[in-house]
Amino acid sequence: MIRALALCCLASPALAAPHVTAEDTLVHDVHVRLDTDATWGVGSQMFFGFSTRATAQLPVWHGRGASGSFDLGLGLAYDNEGSYFAFWLDPDEVRGAGHRVATTVRLGHTFHIGRVRRVGFGIHVWGGHNAFVRQYTVTYAAEDFEGSGREVRHAGVVGGDLDLSIRLAPRVGLHLLASAPLPTASSYEITLGRVGLGLSWFLR
Repeated sequence: MIRALALCCLASPALAAPHVTAEDTLVHDVHVRLDTDATWGVGSQMFFGFSTRATAQLPVWHGRGASGSFDLGLGLAYDNEGSYFAFWLDPDEVRGAGHRVATTVRLGHTFHIGRVRRVGFGIHVWGGHNAFVRQYTVTYAAEDFEGSGREVRHAGVVGGDLDLSIRLAPRVGLHLLASAPLPTASSYEITLGRVGLGLSWFLR
């Protein structure tokens, strides 16, 4: 009985590879991948941040050395433009930061390459909402002046990204991201672009 139970568990669909494989066909289950990364980019100045993207991947074609998936997902990115990046400012006189949050819907295609489809190359377009908040305090002791200000801007944003990934284990991999918006608004608001490096989690 124990042997039968073990064989049943091993044959369970839940143990199927949580990523696109060389055996995938058009009727294969949808895979779910979560990317998390640290980012660097340029907006009103340089920034550090993080982003995350949840993507459903449906295999749509299969070849001898590669497979392809249709991708649909959601993205979230946060940028912190601290005044410490503005080296031309005196930190004793100017303090504050800019905060940017972008929420997007993503659509695209990933090429899964290699004998066991370990390498992925993704091309995606995205669109959504961008919120940018800047808050600074200035202090000029020589003029006996101190003041602060806050600015909030909202804008729609569209753009695209490329990502290169390598799967290190059945559920974990590394990826490199390059992302940029179309210049529909000032780069101060929506950035010139960002690059990121992080982990990929193959959930299903």
